[in-house]
Amino acid sequence: MGLIRGIGLIILAGDTGRILTVKELEDKPVIKKTAGMRSFPEETIKNGESVASAMQRLMIEEIGIVLEQEIRYFINEKAVTDKLSNVTMSIGYVKVPMEFEARPVDNDIIFGGWHTIEDMLSGEILTRVETKPILETYRSTIK
Repeated sequence: MGLIRGIGLIILAGDTGRILTVKELEDKPVIKKTAGMRSFPEETIKNGESVASAMQRLMIEEIGIVLEQEIRYFINEKAVTDKLSNVTMSIGYVKVPMEFEARPVDNDIIFGGWHTIEDMLSGEILTRVETKPILETYRSTIK
């Protein structure tokens, strides 16, 4: 399998310390997804697609709306885990009001709720393999 480029968006609920999560509804063993896993919204960047256009598509498909707030990137085209050495990610973050509600268009995910980064890192919530190293990087570089 060749290099896979991905995009992700950490959506913060104001200053509450909570992030928006989506929940996987089906198993996808090829990409190490299991039904019930939670993560922040993520998508694969298609061949020939820019990071900016992939982010627009991610917002439409994963949260159901294109946010007007500026997205700041803290990871750009970087491998985020040795378990997925053929994957590079660009990850952005943005703050929204707490009352924001995601309405995913993709039929393989649902809104997974608002969780703290500590909850996501604790191991008590089933998360995708790349979620923890990305959240650890976010916590150490942004906060």
